[in-house]
Amino acid sequence: MRKTILMLVVLSLILPSAAFAKKKKKKKKAVEEPAPAAVDDGATMEEDILRFLQLSGGLEGADVMLTTMVDSFRQMHPDVAPELWDQFLAEVDLEEFSMLIVPIYSRHFTHDEIRDAIAFYESPTGKKFAELAPTLTTEGMEVGRAWGMELAERAMEVVRQEAEGAE
Repeated sequence: MRKTILMLVVLSLILPSAAFAKKKKKKKKAVEEPAPAAVDDGATMEEDILRFLQLSGGLEGADVMLTTMVDSFRQMHPDVAPELWDQFLAEVDLEEFSMLIVPIYSRHFTHDEIRDAIAFYESPTGKKFAELAPTLTTEGMEVGRAWGMELAERAMEVVRQEAEGAE
């Protein structure tokens, strides 16, 4: 079951829902600062990927997604003692998870691209993006859920028509 949860968390990071960072209130600035340029501060690619995941809300998002999934499992399996779910959550090591993510980013991005992403998330626009990502994701999921239900109804209608035609 731990592998299933881990796989779901990985998918959540790959998909936009990976940005389930907690929403923080910030004061608006009168003038927006320019985005800082990517800087080579001597950090390794691995260190910069971990920094990117932290700035973008990816690691916090993984934690939130894990908690949400375990809450769903609690509802689906009320016969399992709550203490077992709590113990399971306590045993999950997000640092271990983050180290599993690093090679994925390393395969798809250069070090300079990771630095550029860090610079973006350190800019006012990037900070706003990270701040609003949970809201955007939640609203997108609501729209997607409604759209999915509509598509399922349409698909069932096609199946019904096919079944009636076969009779």
